[in-house]
Amino acid sequence: MFVLTIRAGVDGYHINAGGRHVTSFPYRMGFALEDATGLAIKGDVDVHSVYATSLPTSHPSFSPKRVLDFSEKWKSQPIPQGHVKLFIGVLSATNHFAERMAVRKTWMQSLPVKTSKVAVRFFVALNPRSEVNAILKKEAAYFGDIEILPFMDRYELVVIKTVAICEFGVRNVTAAYIMKCDDDTFVRVDTILKDIERVSTGSALYLGNLNLLHRPLRTGKWAVSYEEWPEAIYPPYANGPGYIISSDIAKYIVAQHANHSLRSYVNAHKILPCPRGKNIMTSGGEENYLSHRLVPAVLEAAVITGRKDRSEGRHREWSRNLQVA
Repeated sequence: MFVLTIRAGVDGYHINAGGRHVTSFPYRMGFALEDATGLAIKGDVDVHSVYATSLPTSHPSFSPKRVLDFSEKWKSQPIPQGHVKLFIGVLSATNHFAERMAVRKTWMQSLPVKTSKVAVRFFVALNPRSEVNAILKKEAAYFGDIEILPFMDRYELVVIKTVAICEFGVRNVTAAYIMKCDDDTFVRVDTILKDIERVSTGSALYLGNLNLLHRPLRTGKWAVSYEEWPEAIYPPYANGPGYIISSDIAKYIVAQHANHSLRSYVNAHKILPCPRGKNIMTSGGEENYLSHRLVPAVLEAAVITGRKDRSEGRHREWSRNLQVA
């Protein structure tokens, strides 16, 4: 008999067996402790007992039958045939059943969404476990708000998910504006629409909390190689939890991706397709890449993230936000 201790450190896991350090290994790219949904032990081992501290013993999404509420009132409406002001694509992991349910019960119940002025869909890739995919397909068939992407879910492919949102927004929805957000983000839909009306002048629009003159990290956990991004500075980019682009930019991204001309980069907080060669009006004139024409932080009041919250608590907090909004 021995005691196995798994400790989550700053940069990775540390494994001790019988009081002695055995091994350590780093987290995979893009992993956060909040993403952990369970612990599985395989092999010829009989588990006598498990004791957990600090981390929750069970994430809500680890029990999808408990969190999925198959009620008619949470079903999504079909995509409208006519013009849609805003299409919101929500990036979600395969097993984030609780996160998606929290979104359905909160900001997806806002008036612009219910009246089809705004359309919302989750974009989800496949899981290596067939039983998880089976539940996902059942969820998608019932609620009608999930687009299942035909590849295995990996953080490195999140840009492909973002391109899929752009493609769906211009080909299936014909939306004037397209928003990308995450499933742990609360969107104040009315505020978003007001911001669009306030700043839109008919030219290309890239709206979000902009980061300027950020440099790639060349060493450490979030290192970006020179092959991935050779330049010393990133072009301006919006924070991943929520940003908006106009349909002409989305069409350009889709076209560039189709002919393999789209450059992109993925990092801890940088998820953005970066097309070169398209002139877009910005606050300081014209730029040769996807850039901004708004002051940074314009969406801070409209987007609330919940990365440190468990999904059930997030649902309660978001419900209060919806009442306030």
